[in-house]
Order: sequence, then C-alpha cells, then structure tokens
Amino acid sequence: PGSLPGESADFFGEAELAAMGYPPVVEETQKRLAMLRATYDGLEDGLCEWEYFLWAVWVVVSRVLTIRTRTRAEKFLIPFVDMLNHAGPGTYQCDMGFKAGTFRIVTSRKIEVGEEACISYGGGVIGNSRLVQDYGFVEEGNAADVRDVTADAEKEAAKRGGGVGAKEVLAEWLEGA
Repeated sequence: PGSLPGESADFFGEAELAAMGYPPVVEETQKRLAMLRATYDGLEDGLCEWEYFLWAVWVVVSRVLTIRTRTRAEKFLIPFVDMLNHAGPGTYQCDMGFKAGTFRIVTSRKIEVGEEACISYGGGVIGNSRLVQDYGFVEEGNAADVRDVTADAEKEAAKRGGGVGAKEVLAEWLEGA
C-alpha cells in the first residue's frame, strides 16, 4: 500500500494538511475521509485494505468526467480521456460531448503536432481548493480562487459570529500562510 500513487489531499498526513494553512480544505478533507471511512467500514471484512480502498476512490474521482447536456449532467469514465492533463481556461476551449452516440472533444484552435492536448478540469470553474483535493495540485493564478476563498471566509465568519467578518478571517488565513 505504501507505493500507491495517490496525490490528492486525501493522502496528506495531519501535518501536511495543517501546513496548507487553509481551514476549509482541511475541514473538507477530514469530512470526506470520515465519509469514506464509514463506507469502507461497511464493506465486507477483508475485501481490501484501507489504503487500497482510498486509492481506488481517488482513481475514480480524479478521472471521472462530467458531461452536461441540455437537461442534466452525467458522469463518465472514458478510456484515454483521463490521460489528458489540465490547462486552465484560455489555453484553448474544448467542447466535450456526445453527438450521434459518439464522444467527441472539439478544440477552438488547431493543436500542433507534438503539442500536448489538455482539458480544463472542472470546466475551468473550480478553485485550487478542489483541484488539490481531487487531483493533488494547484494552479497558479486560478481565477476561480477569488470566488472560493471569499465564499469560504464568509461561511467561517458566519460560524464564528460575534461581529467577525470575512475580511478578518481572510487576514487570519493570510497570516498563517
């Protein structure tokens, strides 16, 4: 189990999580691990070791693709698409979807021979807190971070009450970083 390649926050130790200095990710990771542990504990005894279960969940979460249609969103595991790396929005637009029963990725510009083809994980609208939790990396200059951090600070301020505002929470987080 020690050689399994999990890279998301689910595989971080307590010290690594604390070193992130961002309580919303720590709390979300702890909640997710507790939910996964409860699921694991409900499985048939001896089915697999915890580390293998955690790795298997990470494999699915880090590779599943959500395809939105006009009426709903569905999740798929599509061979080879999971090998595409992430590139933030603006690199080039990819339109993914099904047409006549065929899955297609259409780009907004020609991809040159030898150039890496990438997709934007989460449709390019997820912040680094989700990227590190599901994929194990952060994106420098991620525009979605502003929205995530502000919303997280507002939630934390509301929990604390007593006149503490989002600005004070953000200042605390920045001091701890």
